[in-house]
Amino acid sequence: MQVNNYVYRYLLTTHNRKTVSLAEEVRFTEAYLYLEDIRFGEALQVCISGDTDMERQTKVIPASLQMLVENAIKHNIATPVSPLIIRITIKKEGITVTNNLQLRTYTATKNGMGLANLRKQFAMHGKELTIKKTEEKFVAIIPFL
Repeated sequence: MQVNNYVYRYLLTTHNRKTVSLAEEVRFTEAYLYLEDIRFGEALQVCISGDTDMERQTKVIPASLQMLVENAIKHNIATPVSPLIIRITIKKEGITVTNNLQLRTYTATKNGMGLANLRKQFAMHGKELTIKKTEEKFVAIIPFL
């Protein structure tokens, strides 16, 4: 239950903050993924890679990375035979979150409000959330603030 407490504490303590360090956001996303790994096991495969030297000085919107991971899980099918594969790559330009597309035929709240809200938050900082979608994959690029 310690991970659950960390996830809740992070959401509560960052609620009024406009930015967090990349290191904080990556740790939070890893804690969230730990919980999802319990739920999905082999059906969810996540790889985080890239330039971790910049984690302390670089800023992002709180829960932005986690929200994109949650969005991928929410909208895609994940089974041991056809796992959902999420790749998180940290580069100087930003964080790229890529997942294979295995769209669900039905999602209870498939209204795009999460992405729209995230776009608005970045726009308030004069930045743009980039979204690219092909038949095989969904890519979101989070800019650094």
